[in-house]
Amino acid sequence: MKGRPMYVLEATKETQGERDDEYVWTIDGELVFIPPLGCRTPGCGCDRGFAGMTSHRATTTARIVERPDMDVDAYWDVVYQSMSDQGYDIIGCEELVDAVDEQVRTVQIFGASGGHGTVVGRTASAVFLRRAGSRHGRSAR
Repeated sequence: MKGRPMYVLEATKETQGERDDEYVWTIDGELVFIPPLGCRTPGCGCDRGFAGMTSHRATTTARIVERPDMDVDAYWDVVYQSMSDQGYDIIGCEELVDAVDEQVRTVQIFGASGGHGTVVGRTASAVFLRRAGSRHGRSAR
């Protein structure tokens, strides 16, 4: 990964309110991930959310940001720890490792495609563009 930008997903309030079914209970700017599991409650909304790694709460909007202070191993570790803290380890150790690997790969693809500052939303089966970002911007962190 050396020499390439490290992208992460962070919670954002940007574009919140453009849709009627949105929610935001995360801390603006906290790292978020796409939950590997959802609940079975109809209309709950967890299939539209990103999970906050600090607050353990959710939001329907996330921003792709470049984090020069983080490398792939550090990002993998924080995603793994947060998923484990939030109970996703119930799916099994191997499955959790696979879910974290997929999360890290997916976010890098989003970042390379959309760039820093891109705001995304999700459905149960897809992540979609809400607002385009910049290919050249960097996070101030």
